[in-house]
Amino acid sequence: MKLNTTHITVLSTMIIILAASCQSGDTAYGGDITLEQVTPLTALYAEPTAFSGQEVLVSGQVTEVCQEKGCWLALDAGNGEALIVRFKDHAFTVPKDLAGKTVQVQGVFAATVEEDYVHEQEQVEKEEHECPTGKFTFTASAVRVIEPE
Repeated sequence: MKLNTTHITVLSTMIIILAASCQSGDTAYGGDITLEQVTPLTALYAEPTAFSGQEVLVSGQVTEVCQEKGCWLALDAGNGEALIVRFKDHAFTVPKDLAGKTVQVQGVFAATVEEDYVHEQEQVEKEEHECPTGKFTFTASAVRVIEPE
C-alpha cells in the first residue's frame, strides 16, 4: 500500500491526538473537574463562612484514606488539621493507597453547623464502619490524583 499525503496527514493527526490524551498521567475519580482556580485550604480555614456553600477546587496532600471502602480521604490543611473529604451521594470511592499523594478535589465546602454534624453522625451510623467527622464538611464531586512529572 502506497501512503499518500492524505494518509500521512490522518496518521499524524491521530498520533498527535493520542499523545495529547496520554500526556497527563493524572487519574480521576467521580465527575470532571470543571473549576480552574485552586482555593488554598488555608483560605477555607481562615474564612470558613465566606466559602460556606460554595463549590471550590482545593489541592493538597492526602494524609489518610478510609481503609474499609475508600469512601473518604483526609487532606493536610497546612495548619495542623485535616480536612475530611466525603464523596457526593457515595457515588464513588478512591484507592486505599492514596496517602502521601497530591490530589485536587472539587466539591462543596461547608462550615459545619449543628445540622450538618447531626447529618454526618446519621451517615456514620448507617455505615458498617466508622468514618471521622471534621470541623468542616467537604463533599467532593471529583478527585484527581496529580502524578509527579
